[in-house]
Amino acid sequence: MYMVLMELIKTNEELVDVCKSISKEKFITIDTEFIREKTYWSKLCLIQICTHNKEIIIDPLEKILI
Repeated sequence: MYMVLMELIKTNEELVDVCKSISKEKFITIDTEFIREKTYWSKLCLIQICTHNKEIIIDPLEKILI
């Protein structure tokens, strides 16, 4: 059984740190979710990134500079 750590990213500083961390990984997976309510243009609302031992959740609606 694998233990996966989950990390919620809410600030730009956390985003920079996690980008440095995952840049060393050989393999990552990325999933995105969008909202499309009351508009023709979809809005990015969630980014999930997984490595072999970490799951990272980024909430773009938290005013993070992506």
